[in-house]
Amino acid sequence: MHLDGTVPLVGRRPLEPNGTLAGLSVPIAAALRSYSIAHLRHDLAAGLTVAAVTIPQAMGYALVAGLPPVVGLYTALITCAVAALFSPSRYLIHGPTNAIAIALYSALAELGIASPADRWQAAVTLSLLTGLLQVACAAFRVGDLTRFVSRGVLLGFMVAAAILISGTQLKHVLGMPNFPSGLPRWQAVLVALLTLTVLIGLRKAGNRLGIRLPEMFLALAAAGGLVWMAGWEDGTVEVVAGLSARLPEPRIPELSITQLRQLSGPALAIAILGLLEALAIAKALAIRDKTQVEPNQQCFSEGIANAVGALFGCMPGSGSFTRSAVNYAAGARSQLSGIFASLCVGMAILYLAPLAKFVPVAALGTILIVAAWRMVEWRDVVYFVRASRSDAAVLLTTAVAGVCISVEFAILAGTILSVLLYMPRAGRLYLSELVVTAEGVVRERTPADPVCSRLCMFNLEGELFFGSAPALEQAISLMKARIGPQTKALVLRLKRIRNPDATCLEILHGFLGEVRASGVTVFLCGVRPELAGALRRTGMTALVGHAHVYREQPGVWSSTLEAVRAAYALLGDELCEHCPRRHSSRSEAAWYYVI
Repeated sequence: MHLDGTVPLVGRRPLEPNGTLAGLSVPIAAALRSYSIAHLRHDLAAGLTVAAVTIPQAMGYALVAGLPPVVGLYTALITCAVAALFSPSRYLIHGPTNAIAIALYSALAELGIASPADRWQAAVTLSLLTGLLQVACAAFRVGDLTRFVSRGVLLGFMVAAAILISGTQLKHVLGMPNFPSGLPRWQAVLVALLTLTVLIGLRKAGNRLGIRLPEMFLALAAAGGLVWMAGWEDGTVEVVAGLSARLPEPRIPELSITQLRQLSGPALAIAILGLLEALAIAKALAIRDKTQVEPNQQCFSEGIANAVGALFGCMPGSGSFTRSAVNYAAGARSQLSGIFASLCVGMAILYLAPLAKFVPVAALGTILIVAAWRMVEWRDVVYFVRASRSDAAVLLTTAVAGVCISVEFAILAGTILSVLLYMPRAGRLYLSELVVTAEGVVRERTPADPVCSRLCMFNLEGELFFGSAPALEQAISLMKARIGPQTKALVLRLKRIRNPDATCLEILHGFLGEVRASGVTVFLCGVRPELAGALRRTGMTALVGHAHVYREQPGVWSSTLEAVRAAYALLGDELCEHCPRRHSSRSEAAWYYVI
């Protein structure tokens, strides 16, 4: 509340005492000030649970991107810990995600990079560029603009990602490296069926018991056990190979001008996608926890995590919905749970790497397909399709473009379409005519009210920007049609006019000039400070007269009532035959408004 008891306008960013915008921070430091042993116990348990889910997902998402599984583990190890230091969300877990993995796969495929070493190098460069772009977004507070991207774009992308991931992993599930040519290998299909059975069974058991089981980790362990007992690691089924028990070492990525040019476009798309994904998840969890997430701080944490990860050979990452939800459900109390999860992944790399030769790729593919389709919020998809044609068009366009063209284009196409569909609605203006009744009530005119030939009163509402110029011209045409030869005064209420720009101000200026040239006195009322400044700078205040511009006042309807009284004072006894003042004994001081 302000000192005068009014409620401040929503959407204004906090300012420091010196007038600058509030800066970035290290949120984990604030969490540690009130940290306790109970918090530590919850964070340790949550970190271990998240790590159990992370290990199979990280390796699988690396495979989706066409990279060695160890790259996914390195990403989960490094970026998760770095992001936890700067993330404002207590629950968001950073690392490789299916959305980013499919976008990375699409980008590398378009560039035609076939060599595994070159793909890894390009992925590291993309991680660095993505991180730097996201840090720049935080510095310039671009995070505030992410709220203008329709949720339908994200939902459409999720549908496309699920379809694409299923398509890329089908060859692993069926044991057909050259899919669709060749025949399925029954051993790989058996591994996939066992993995799927364990996933579904553990999910149902967890729901009945009311707990969250590490179903993905246990399903992967069951599939690995089958491979070990059957001796299929000898090449009967494809397994994860080359996973060394070694932590990543820092190294400056090799950069070239040509590669930077090639990867700048995909990096921008991945950066935007990563921010949208992370912010959507962080906000969703914040709503459950009844807290708030500062979007630009979250952008900074995403960017610094990807940039630092590039120094350790990581692929781009973002906030993971699955692992963040597990972190929340496991009872995490602070960002330390993410650091503990990262440490557990590091321990797994050091001590469980020799077991990687028993991890079947068919099991990882099955886990990814299941995770991809679980990721799609089908209830929201159906809701958006049913809500309106524009929402359905944005969602379906994004999904189709993602499957048929590319992920980067899908995000761009969906965002542009959502803006194009929004513009006509934002450009609508509402014009209503006002009257004064015999009871002294100032309200909107109905067809039953007589037309005053001396005084015209209108209320104009809406966004007064270039997109609403046609609507403004139409409103002016209607007002001109009402203004007749006997009209002496025009009262124009502008209380609900927002964001005036030069295009519409010029049109309004021309209209007021025509009205004044015809001998009609203009009264502008309900003028807010932003509009008042624009009227003064463009000369409209001088055109209608300073005394005829009635600024917005604390009292409800007061400036409009003053303008109406002034208009009637100007008319004097020149009243039309239907004027309520001829038949009303109510004083002007007792007039009031009805909305």
